[in-house]
Amino acid sequence: MFHGTHYYNMDSKGRLVLAPCFRDHLGSKVIVTRHLYYNCLMLFSQEKFNELCKPHKSNSFNELETQASNISNYYLDYSQIIEIDNANRILIKDPLRDYAKIDKECVLVGRIDYILIWNSELLSESNKRRDESVRKKDIGS
Repeated sequence: MFHGTHYYNMDSKGRLVLAPCFRDHLGSKVIVTRHLYYNCLMLFSQEKFNELCKPHKSNSFNELETQASNISNYYLDYSQIIEIDNANRILIKDPLRDYAKIDKECVLVGRIDYILIWNSELLSESNKRRDESVRKKDIGS
């Protein structure tokens, strides 16, 4: 289970340290892919990523299963299998870093089954919009 927010700096080679509390639940390799709705990355254990992409294996023409397959295709198309090195780091390649606008300051955010990797400024902006939205709904505006 992944939770909490952790701040790290990516080095000039694109390597990012994983929080020790996350590392224990990941194994030796992880999958990193683009988030479907936000300009951030999603990091999965191989096991969880395989569960996410199960609809991809379906040959059904059911509309809901087809939509699920399209989503799993999105994740598969942009995914990278990354080995965790001896220093607890992952090397995120340029296309994913460019998508998420990650260059130095990163934020790792646990989301139960996966980890989000954010550019710190983009996360602040996203959290601000979310918080304003939540406050408006709580007030009833």
